[in-house]
Amino acid sequence: MKLLQIVLCVALVLGVAGGTYLHVTRAPAPLRVGILTSQTGGNADAARPVLDATIAAIITLNRNGGLLGVEIVPVMADGASDTSIFAREAERLLRDERVCVIFGGDTSAARKALLPVLEAHDGLLMYPMPYEGLERAPHVVYLGAAPNQSVLPAVRWAIDRFGSGAFLVGQETVYSRVVGELLKDEFKSLGSEVVGEEYLPVGSEAIDQALDAIRATKPKFVFNSLHGPAANKLFFGGLQRAGYTPEKLPVVSLDLRESDLAKLDIAQVEGHYVSGCYFQSVDTPANVSFVAKYQRRYGKEAVTDAAVEAAYTGVLLWGKAVKAAGGSAPAAVRDALVQQDIDAPAGTTFVDPDSQAAWRMCRIGQVRRDGQVAIVWASRDPLRPKPYPRGRSVQQWHTLLTTLTEGWGGKWEKTGDAGAAEPEATGGAAGSR
Repeated sequence: MKLLQIVLCVALVLGVAGGTYLHVTRAPAPLRVGILTSQTGGNADAARPVLDATIAAIITLNRNGGLLGVEIVPVMADGASDTSIFAREAERLLRDERVCVIFGGDTSAARKALLPVLEAHDGLLMYPMPYEGLERAPHVVYLGAAPNQSVLPAVRWAIDRFGSGAFLVGQETVYSRVVGELLKDEFKSLGSEVVGEEYLPVGSEAIDQALDAIRATKPKFVFNSLHGPAANKLFFGGLQRAGYTPEKLPVVSLDLRESDLAKLDIAQVEGHYVSGCYFQSVDTPANVSFVAKYQRRYGKEAVTDAAVEAAYTGVLLWGKAVKAAGGSAPAAVRDALVQQDIDAPAGTTFVDPDSQAAWRMCRIGQVRRDGQVAIVWASRDPLRPKPYPRGRSVQQWHTLLTTLTEGWGGKWEKTGDAGAAEPEATGGAAGSR
């Protein structure tokens, strides 16, 4: 009898009793997701709201039971405002941390640096920033506005309001430089004129050359593609010191958000214009609820903006795709994403299957004294993203990209005193100055 008891005990320990295996129930592994933004360096101020919005959306999903019955665990990484560090950290997240998706990327230059890493690991990036187009990458979901959703509609609006004669100011980045070429093509197609342009190296404070060019060319208005509060503080401060008011020289900014405005001297920006797919002032029930929840979490002074909304919406949209796919494998999620839509703060949002970019509204607003934006024009419906605008062939656009990156020593932006590229004519307005 004693021997039999010992045998039975051993059988139970081994998980076998009477020929039947005992299945030990284990808690399912959490879903590990990467958040890759600049927590340090020159882009940290502009990137912080994107990080906050991403975390807020993950908390929302977890409070509702997570996904597929498991918790979502964020793994943080600091791109440190350096494209090479972005690439290295993406490699670590995908290879070592085994994340199933990456949320973030501060700039187009950072996104470009991530593309080879995403391809090598079959990763997925949910990118929340406005982008310059000229790209269809299967490993990226573009949640911010494409040029035809924010940049190009603003051209006709500005011509109708201010007349002909624009000046372009931006940075030596792939975003600003490509947007500059898009703008020149669009102005030319509408029979209008670009009288001058200036691009600052990233981190440069040499704004005087742009101000001197504005004085010399006497434009009717300015299109501004500068990124982040530091560069915009420099530019708008210079305009004010030079005596340019919004009435004398209105500025239409393409990448200036409410979170940036909160860090500027609002007296320098009030009365100027911004174009984007979303503003905190959007008056819909979905947005009112979103802003209230966001400010309950981050404080009543916290502001939402286009990147915040896109980052938050992107997490929820990804969550719907994971549920639809029945798992978090990037390939399955990509296939499921194009079948989802969401009642987002900016309006109904869904991903176009051809470009893997979101359909977005276009809105143009005027900066108010309180740092918010009064919407003065909006598209009637969401606009389909078109990564390659008319006017040039795909090959011509890719030649422009090659020219830029070769001029910047193989990088996607110019910093410091590195050599700058001057885009060559490629069959459109690229060579015109």
